[in-house]
Amino acid sequence: MKKGVELRVIWNDNDMIELEVSGSNGLFSGKTLTYDDPDAPGSAAKLLEGFPANREDVREIQFGFTLPPAQQGACCLGFRCRDAACHLLVEVEIKSDIGDIAGQSVTFFLPVEAAAIDNFVEQLRTLQTEPYGGSAFLAAAK
Repeated sequence: MKKGVELRVIWNDNDMIELEVSGSNGLFSGKTLTYDDPDAPGSAAKLLEGFPANREDVREIQFGFTLPPAQQGACCLGFRCRDAACHLLVEVEIKSDIGDIAGQSVTFFLPVEAAAIDNFVEQLRTLQTEPYGGSAFLAAAK
């Protein structure tokens, strides 16, 4: 898998969106299925737009429902600057509670660039309208 985080639409209708979320920083990786509101990708795009506004800017987006009795996965992405020079870092947490094995998760850090976040925001906007097969990819910094 390429270094980054990918969201892929498995299914989308007026009531719910199913996403496959996968991510890797080259050392750690994870994958899960999530269910969310069909407006979730668009809401995430609005929240991330213009990031970072300054070096104290912190933003978090989440895909998937994490409250019981939901038996499914979730993904949390925490965006922040890691230093005074505004080098960007995303904390990625991928959780899976699908099937007989509950409570699996992975958390890793992913260095990114502002241009990659801008591309991700644009891809999230189009993801909201995809019935299936569309994807959004947040690429790691090289």
